Amino acid sequence: MSDFDYGKIHVVIDMYGTAIDTSSLGANLVGQGFAGGNPDKCEELAKLWQQKQDEWKQWSNNNTTGTRLSAKEMLLRSFRDAADLLGVDLNGEFKDDEKLMTDIEESYINLKDFPGVSKALNKIDHESGIMYTLATDSSECLVTATLSKYLLKNIPIASTSFEDSGIEYYRPHRELYDECVRGVDMQDHPQDVYWVSANPNDIVGARAAGLTAVYIDREDKGWTNVVGSHYTPSFTTKDIEEAVDKIINIKRTA
Repeated sequence: MSDFDYGKIHVVIDMYGTAIDTSSLGANLVGQGFAGGNPDKCEELAKLWQQKQDEWKQWSNNNTTGTRLSAKEMLLRSFRDAADLLGVDLNGEFKDDEKLMTDIEESYINLKDFPGVSKALNKIDHESGIMYTLATDSSECLVTATLSKYLLKNIPIASTSFEDSGIEYYRPHRELYDECVRGVDMQDHPQDVYWVSANPNDIVGARAAGLTAVYIDREDKGWTNVVGSHYTPSFTTKDIEEAVDKIINIKRTA
């Protein structure tokens, strides 16, 4: 983690799926020539790929052999799994892992932030006593690809990939949240770290670590308890800007 001048409240925003919209991944895969450029098949591939990433992260966290997958290995295995299940041929130009990884990185280049994210971060920038980072357990090369054309590419990133953090787990493993708290030097008051995420498992992990967890419910579906957990969000908002407005109000009225 990088060193920043941290404030009294620190807002940590999940990057992919919360701050950065991944819904265009399917279209980006079309541009990379996957599935013969078939839009429907590429859309299926993108959705299944994201599902398989979660499955491989869970496997890496829980397997008893001591084998841990790096972010790069996880991306490649999940992509090949998804392609195999959908009958997408990865032989030929996509057979080589390095070439495949390059194309995966390319698919992340044109991802955009959700509406209101830039405005929300600008509000924090102008509020004393509050700092923020984006959190990701993806590899640095993928993050760099995403931010290469992004207007806010100089924003601080809290990388929880073990290539960067040295911790061989993925969220929602407790150790990742503890590391983020240590990284912002708030071990004595973790409740002042506000973890903002659209991922229910991420919310549960943050709450279990003693953080204040803000659930982003863009589709207004409400909170559904995660199987095996009693943790619920500290509060829920429809988007990141509303979350930031509430956090600023909490800070001002404390």
